[in-house]
Amino acid sequence: MLPISPIAGYRLVRRLGNGRRGAVWEAENTRGHRSVVKLVSGAFGYVPCLARVRHDASLAFEACPEHVVRMLEARATGRDRIVLVTSWIEGQNLEQRLNVEGPMGLSTVLQIVEDSAHALAAVHRCGIVHHGLEPRTLFLDGGDVVTIVDFGLAPPRVPARGATPYHAPEQIHGQLDDREVDLRADLYALAAIVYRCLAGRPLTIGRSSMVRVEIDRPDLPVALSRVLDAALARDPRDRPSSAAELHDRLRAAILDAAARPSPTFRGADETQEDLGWLDFASGASTSQRGPSQSGQ
Repeated sequence: MLPISPIAGYRLVRRLGNGRRGAVWEAENTRGHRSVVKLVSGAFGYVPCLARVRHDASLAFEACPEHVVRMLEARATGRDRIVLVTSWIEGQNLEQRLNVEGPMGLSTVLQIVEDSAHALAAVHRCGIVHHGLEPRTLFLDGGDVVTIVDFGLAPPRVPARGATPYHAPEQIHGQLDDREVDLRADLYALAAIVYRCLAGRPLTIGRSSMVRVEIDRPDLPVALSRVLDAALARDPRDRPSSAAELHDRLRAAILDAAARPSPTFRGADETQEDLGWLDFASGASTSQRGPSQSGQ
């Protein structure tokens, strides 16, 4: 028997799983439209602020509706829990995709960067930082169009025991406490996601907290490793200054490699490398590749 919905007007249909921040359910509203209900609980002493969740999620969607999930409702159901309702997203998150298919080809990785950087650039201009980007927060539809979820839920800083390979050093208590946590934390996370896509495994952070980018792939250009090294710099001042800059560097490195004869790597989802559609620098919309959401 399904539990009673914690929010009026929505019927829980099936449990989708447990995210890092709480249980996730498929739900239907009174009109039969599918949606996602997330029961967000506090972790490591941090409880998301309802006002911040509503502000960040709403503004992020307005800034980039092509690549940010739409928040429908957010309510507090106790001192340590928030119920968040968002539109339904077709497809699977990047974590699920990587667990099944392993490392990805360069063109698919760059497509993910294209959409993610486009969204982050728009959201950052509004003064919003995600603080918790990871493969679980990037959903891919059938055309690999990215939709980012969980804006407003993650804390700017986390204790060491709560850190993930996608947290920048300045976000982890006791490492760079004198550094401000700003948009460059999201750039670090995006670079760590790219590493995961290429290597098929998360970053390994050594005892010195210095990241070493080592990916054993014949198609990986040296220039791309250098871009990732810069984006994963321990000091945020040494990273790219914007999502657009990080994207442009990654794009240039991959396109340069594609123009030269070299050994190739084919991800499980690719039959050929096709990089001609990329046009981030010109500001072209990426939403033309196909819809990323349903049930709105």
